[in-house]
Amino acid sequence: MMSDGRGLHTLICAGKWRVGPTSALARTFADARVRHRNEAGMEEEKDVFEEIAEFNQRYLQLVRRLLCEDADRARAILGISNELAIRLVTMTPAQLERLADNGELVCRLRADAMPGRA
Repeated sequence: MMSDGRGLHTLICAGKWRVGPTSALARTFADARVRHRNEAGMEEEKDVFEEIAEFNQRYLQLVRRLLCEDADRARAILGISNELAIRLVTMTPAQLERLADNGELVCRLRADAMPGRA
């Protein structure tokens, strides 16, 4: 997690979050490092984009598993089309890795799934 997480939260809640090539937030993410403990318990730093790629890989694995177990239910949960579901299930491991490593999260928050929505 970024050390200035409260600042990011303030920007988002105040409606001042602007992401563009010259935004302060974009520069912050470009230089950010993430601290966590590795398997041996040693603290190490990882680039934010490495963390995003790892998250994306795990998310895509989960999506494929859900689609293989119950495609109709998974599509409803994920809010994706049948065409996208087929494409995700038929992608090669190399294609999935490229998709995961694009520098952006592959998942999106769905407004219709937010708490308090009717």
